Order: sequence, then structure tokens, then C-alpha cells
Amino acid sequence: MNSIAPLLNSLGGGSASRRVHSATLRAHISRVVITEEERKEINRLKDLCYNRIEIKESNNYEETLEKLDLLVDEIRENGTDKDIEELAYEFGALYGDIFVKSYGWEWYVLEYENLEDIFFTVVSRDLTEGKQPFNYFYQILNNNHSNNFILGYNMVRKHNPKSWKFMIIH
Repeated sequence: MNSIAPLLNSLGGGSASRRVHSATLRAHISRVVITEEERKEINRLKDLCYNRIEIKESNNYEETLEKLDLLVDEIRENGTDKDIEELAYEFGALYGDIFVKSYGWEWYVLEYENLEDIFFTVVSRDLTEGKQPFNYFYQILNNNHSNNFILGYNMVRKHNPKSWKFMIIH
């Protein structure tokens, strides 16, 4: 058993491979913030990702995302001998952390009606936007979603319409 799955399962997280169709399921935030233990694990995974992309943590998030994008493209084109689910957790932790540090977002736990799994989500301060980075990267790495995570990051820079209701972007 890998080192990441037991912790995430203990967090109630199930697997990154669960595909959620947020348009058809009602969701609610079950906890406003993650626990200190969960935060430590996300930070550990983020640090693994920084090591994997061979860059030191900095506030140059565009450079960090570009390095991650190169690695994601390489994996999508050539495959990898690494466990895709573990990579999704690492990449998702880094991506979510960048939203926290860049935009002041916060990690939340999201539950969907009629599903047993919970999803760790980074959510905007005004609760109008959220991203499920672990699931998002799992889908990208398995070629089930286009590799547009940099676009997602850049779109948040723009002023979002105030009429938006809460939505998950993945």
C-alpha cells in the first residue's frame, strides 16, 4: 500500500479516481477548514511535488506552474512508471496550495449527496469558486481531461462576475 492512500482514506477521502459530475449532484461544505493533520499531509505532498519538478518553493507561481505543466505534458505523452494516483495527490496539493497563497483561498471538505467519498477542495474567500485539485489532476494525468490547469489559475485573476453561485471548476 502506498504512503498517501492510507492518510487520505483516514481523512475520509477515498480515491482521487472518483469522477464527480458536480452539475448533477448537490454538494455542501462539511467542514470550514481542514485539520492540522490534514494541512501537514497536504504540505508534505506539496513538498514532494516541488522536489519532483526540481524547483524550490517561491512566490513565483507562474514559473512553478510552467514547470509542473512540462511534467504533466511529459507524463501524458510518454507515460510514467510512477503511480498516477500518488502523482495526482502531489500535483493537486501543490496546485491547491498555490491558490491558497496567491488568492487567499482556503482548503475545505466537500461532501456530495448520495456519495460516500469526501473531496478536499480549495475555495475562494467569498465561496463562489472552488477547485478539487486531487481529482482534477487524476483526470488530467489519465487523459480524461484537457491539461488546462494554468488557464484555470489565470482565470481566477480576472474579476469574476458577482452573480456567480458556488461552482466547482475542474
